[in-house]
Amino acid sequence: MLSEAPVYRAYLSWARARTLPEKTRERQMAEMSLRACWHALFDPCPQLLQGLCPPDGADIFERFLAWAEETRCSMGWSLHLHLLGWLLRDAKYGALVTEEMHIEALAAAASRWTIYDKSLSGGIVIGCQRLRERVVVGWKCHTPGEVRAVSLLRLKPPPRLDDFLASFTVTGFQLEALGPWAPIPL
Repeated sequence: MLSEAPVYRAYLSWARARTLPEKTRERQMAEMSLRACWHALFDPCPQLLQGLCPPDGADIFERFLAWAEETRCSMGWSLHLHLLGWLLRDAKYGALVTEEMHIEALAAAASRWTIYDKSLSGGIVIGCQRLRERVVVGWKCHTPGEVRAVSLLRLKPPPRLDDFLASFTVTGFQLEALGPWAPIPL
């Protein structure tokens, strides 16, 4: 019988999942976990999948998960920002990442923030040096029946970011002022 630790690690590694005996409950659970992770990464970012690694994104997915495990990367709201940072540093994919892919990744992160964040903040603003005057804003629901919202805003003058990616949270449910910006470590 397998101990729980190797099975748990197999939930985020295709290489480890493949070492589990076929047609076992452990292998099925690992494969289900990996499929859920694949969908969490690529469903909100179809351009990353189609533009970089069609049709299934296996190369990106497996290599990113290996890097995420090695660096103990957060799989929380900033997951897509870590993926973006990893892609930009990768020799094979870095030059292929378009502005639209940046926007998709920022929007996916903002959307995840609106779900994961438990603070009293009403929204998050995420900026990227590559997007110049455009920022992505994610808003939580603040009344029953309301839906979360993610928007791309154009700011004049453009925000001054000292880091490649930065964010700040908004106390209420309106963007009245910018900053202070906090770096998002990649």
